[in-house]
Amino acid sequence: MLKTVNTMQRLGLTLPLGETSFRGGEAWTRPPFSEEWIRTRMLAPGALGGLNGRVCALMLGMIKGGYRSSEGAALMVDTIRLDCDVPNFSIEPEGRRLKSRYARRMIPLTLCRSRPSSSIPKASAIGPP
Repeated sequence: MLKTVNTMQRLGLTLPLGETSFRGGEAWTRPPFSEEWIRTRMLAPGALGGLNGRVCALMLGMIKGGYRSSEGAALMVDTIRLDCDVPNFSIEPEGRRLKSRYARRMIPLTLCRSRPSSSIPKASAIGPP
């Protein structure tokens, strides 16, 4: 990550490990959580009760929308579209690089209807990060 920041910000730092990387190793994919595990543990009543409003909304979006935490945290107002047939938001490279060429996508907001919107605080009630 430090290498990326150094490159993107053009800092010109000489990093201790230089261009060392772990590429070329065996590919490993993490198995997904089962649907039952998500339903019984993460979406169980009160499971997210100890989280503040922003983190709770971010977690629900990750669970139901499938976006990464960094994508949800970087969501901008101008990428949210409410005035169309299927309200959605898009994952865009606004001021950052996307993880892969497939990361740019639109996610429908209808995925979050199972939880009453009154249980997630309005942005003005949450305050600055």
